[in-house]
Amino acid sequence: MARGAPLTLLRGAQNETLLKNCRPVPSGAGFDVGVTISLVDPTPLRIDLITSFHHMNEDGFYVSWTEHMINITPSLLYEINISISGPDRNDVKDYIHDVIYDALVAEFAEFEE
Repeated sequence: MARGAPLTLLRGAQNETLLKNCRPVPSGAGFDVGVTISLVDPTPLRIDLITSFHHMNEDGFYVSWTEHMINITPSLLYEINISISGPDRNDVKDYIHDVIYDALVAEFAEFEE
């Protein structure tokens, strides 16, 4: 497969419909700038997401940010594998893993075209 070919998967009417109807990845609840797909060095077997997480202190005030790269690969045993880079302040990597996993594997109703 030619380098860059995975990007062509995002073209075409069927894929546009799929992308329009997919559950979105999180925004808010600490993911205050959302989650984006990284198109740097794409492969057919890995999706890379980029996010920043906004941390609160014990008084409920936002105090700092951490940057994270989320790598998603297929797994025969667990559906998907998720690895998260960046600091693990307040066990945020466990939280990010749970939120991303739930967003990606959740079942949703089929949409009419």
